[in-house]
Amino acid sequence: MTLEQLRIFLAVAEMLHFTRAAEALYITQPAVSAAIQSLETKYGVKLFHRIGRHIEITDAGKLLQGEAQKILDQVNLTERGLKELNNLQRGELKLGASLTIGNYWLPEKISDFKQ
Repeated sequence: MTLEQLRIFLAVAEMLHFTRAAEALYITQPAVSAAIQSLETKYGVKLFHRIGRHIEITDAGKLLQGEAQKILDQVNLTERGLKELNNLQRGELKLGASLTIGNYWLPEKISDFKQ
């Protein structure tokens, strides 16, 4: 199971349409079908009932939908945290200063930095 398969699955589950999901993700409809089929084959479950041109999500699909959303939310949080560290928006700063600098000059600079 890959993150890309989960993203594709969630798009199909949200739209209940393979072609619309493909268009939203800027990939081909056969790529969407292949990703869903791969998940279904690997885990031996049907994620969608295919009724002509209409699809409905199965119980297994509903389970995967909830878990996949949690996984992708956590991935997004992790990516944001790493980007913040890279752009110095998060981290630890250690300063050393004399008493005069630390008492009179530094507090204003720290306040400006926090803002």
